[in-house]
Amino acid sequence: MTNKETNLIQSYDVQAEVLHKISELKAQGYKEEDMYVIAKHNDQLSMVQGQTDVHLNVQEDDDMMGKFKSFISGEDSTRDAFKQMGLGNGEADDYYRQVEDGKLVLYVNSDYSTSYKPHASTQTSARATTAEEEHLRLHEERLSVDKERVQTGEVNVGKHVVEEQQTLEIPVEREEVYVERRPVNEEVNSDKTGLTDKNVYDDGETIHIPLSEERVEVSKKDVISEEIVVKKRTVQDTEVVNETVRHEEADIDEQVEPKKKNHNSL
Repeated sequence: MTNKETNLIQSYDVQAEVLHKISELKAQGYKEEDMYVIAKHNDQLSMVQGQTDVHLNVQEDDDMMGKFKSFISGEDSTRDAFKQMGLGNGEADDYYRQVEDGKLVLYVNSDYSTSYKPHASTQTSARATTAEEEHLRLHEERLSVDKERVQTGEVNVGKHVVEEQQTLEIPVEREEVYVERRPVNEEVNSDKTGLTDKNVYDDGETIHIPLSEERVEVSKKDVISEEIVVKKRTVQDTEVVNETVRHEEADIDEQVEPKKKNHNSL
């Protein structure tokens, strides 16, 4: 796109984009009489022709193509307009190729309207059909919906320490002593140990039996118990937009005098 002050030239793929840009330019103060839409085929301009009054150029014949070639290459009086826009020969050739590829070119220049001359065949056709038909253009409003991505929220994922009391029941073992008495009826051999032997009757004799038990030792170790994975996904919703649009319809009031009957006819 080339844009300098009040001059603009830009190519588009479809007519809807051209109509949207024309609406923007009109809101900025541009006039339709200073706008020119150039296309290769006439059917590419049906919507533009029906909803605007901008100038239309079609390259379907050799004369119009030659005029546009000279127009963008600076071989006619519009060369000064391109100089004011800063458009060189290379960029001008590029716009011509885009029109050849089926794109639409919108050219806005308030100074060009004074030297602009519609195609001769168009003038001839217009004069030929003026006497035979009249044209009434019907307009309608069409909704243009744009989408804007805005931030509606934010998710913050953090972590904190929670303390809790845990109770565990651990089985442990311990030893204890119990006394069992067994009657023994055994005669002591007096040859070896008599009653007077001190080893038989020894005061203060004791038996030592060690006792053991299990004791619980508690320790803590750090383990990873869970992992939090945060992702996001796109959810498709449908919003219903209600807006009132207007369109024009033709009111046909046909007033034709009835033919008089010929009473002399049999």
